[in-house]
Amino acid sequence: MFRVLLVFLVATVACSKPTPPVTTIPYTQAFDGPELGPEWHSPSGGWSIVDGRLYNAGAHNVPLWLSAALPRDVRVSFDVESRSDEVDFKFEIYGDGEHHESGYSVIMGGWKNTTTLIARRGEHAPRRIDSDDASLRAQVAQDKVRAATINKDRRDAVAKLEKLEPNRVYHVVFEKRGNDLRLDIDGQAHLTYFDPSPLHGPSADRFAFANWASRLYFDNLAITPL
Repeated sequence: MFRVLLVFLVATVACSKPTPPVTTIPYTQAFDGPELGPEWHSPSGGWSIVDGRLYNAGAHNVPLWLSAALPRDVRVSFDVESRSDEVDFKFEIYGDGEHHESGYSVIMGGWKNTTTLIARRGEHAPRRIDSDDASLRAQVAQDKVRAATINKDRRDAVAKLEKLEPNRVYHVVFEKRGNDLRLDIDGQAHLTYFDPSPLHGPSADRFAFANWASRLYFDNLAITPL
């Protein structure tokens, strides 16, 4: 009996559907209200609104998810300030709406303010080199469908060494257009990532703010279809 129940529970979890979205894209949020709206959810993490900005001081990778289905191509922009010397601010995009590292992780000034990174399904994923990128582009040019299939479980990251400033408000813009992802900070290109099998669709269409242990303020979020 226990064995039958266990199989039933596993099957139920495996077949569970993503939570229906509460709001829609385009979406803007200035965090002017006293509390977060019903479209935001996090199982824990201490996310709150402080002085008209979204604040967190140590979510330890428990994201604050927006319940809205992202379009296939999108632009996301927001302002962010770290009041910690480590800087280390981050967000997640095209995730499942529940789990850290379920989509793309974007980290700026991470690892004690040494690294900026775009990672696919794992912020500690292997780092891609230039020859990897060229090979993946060649795969897509030769056979786009096959390239998407053989790379659907790909786990890797592009990164650059850099330091960002604490106590400074940065304007972040992230775009996904087809296979191409791009991160700009204060109007300057910082990283690009080419994905032969771009994430999208059920269980891969949610956005979240994230944090490890920095004192962060986020503001002026805008999400726009492209």
